[in-house]
Amino acid sequence: MVIGALDIAIDVWKRRGVQILTATRHGVLGSSHLAAVTASQLHPANRDEASLSINDCGLVIGDQLIASRTLKDWSITNGQTYIITSIDTDRKTVRLDSLSKPIPWRLVQFFQFTHSLTVHRHQMIGDPRSVAIIVLDNRSDFLMTREWLYTALSFATERCLIVGYRPALEQCLSSSARSGRDCALLPYLQSI
Repeated sequence: MVIGALDIAIDVWKRRGVQILTATRHGVLGSSHLAAVTASQLHPANRDEASLSINDCGLVIGDQLIASRTLKDWSITNGQTYIITSIDTDRKTVRLDSLSKPIPWRLVQFFQFTHSLTVHRHQMIGDPRSVAIIVLDNRSDFLMTREWLYTALSFATERCLIVGYRPALEQCLSSSARSGRDCALLPYLQSI
């Protein structure tokens, strides 16, 4: 179901207008797996030549990556986003936009594509997108509150697609991290 939505939005995606948002990084509907699936659809690794890849997804100049670990020796901070500005296959290095020197290929394992992120991680970036695809996983219901959903919705500037299990949506709408707080989100979503 998610992949079909991605196929429709592929042109917008290439302009960095689409963001998949999840509650967790783990599992089939987690941000790590969905980012890898999305990246493999956008640009699969070329197996005929030595190419740089993350989870068998080829990297190309212009890709946005997010660090999943702090690497002090390289001035890389967990949660920081970087854009690939060059790939040197002879030296096996990658240059990222805000780093003074290229990094070796072996460090690419500490990055993930930004095509799919958790809502929490996307908050760190604070980058609104034209289209947000919010994935509701029925195994992450303790993370998905009304506030979580509202935050996820706020990242979409034009359109929002909610994909997942109806009970997960109902759980989101009925749970709140703060008691006694009302907003217009609940009646609005129940009406559509």
